[in-house]
Amino acid sequence: MRISGIALSGLQASVARLNASAVNMANANTDGPVPDVRPVSAAFSLSSERGLQVYQPVRAEQTANPNGGVNVTYMPANPSYVLSYDPHASMANKDGMVASPNVDPGQETVEMVKAKSAYQASLSLIRAEDEMAHNLLNAKY
Repeated sequence: MRISGIALSGLQASVARLNASAVNMANANTDGPVPDVRPVSAAFSLSSERGLQVYQPVRAEQTANPNGGVNVTYMPANPSYVLSYDPHASMANKDGMVASPNVDPGQETVEMVKAKSAYQASLSLIRAEDEMAHNLLNAKY
């Protein structure tokens, strides 16, 4: 695989990582009832069978591609929620507990900065390859 192909896969991976962190941050304060079933990857789902459900954060996991570059897979965070005490919430259980997405804003901010840095590094590779090709084509003998 050419350097530009590897760098492009890095760009795509960085965007996927940034998207995962952005969605997690957007839903960080989306509490729900303490689930008795598995949570879903949405802010909440209005299903007549299950009712409201708590958001399940995701992580963008990168793996090396044998042909060069990286692949990204979205994986659910585990544990997906933590218990919070909010007895005045309409969805609180009999003990006053609600489920809050297991999102650490500090960690998500670090992930966004890391994704931005990785994006810039991949972009630098593409620029360097372009400059080398330009210099090669303009070389005078």
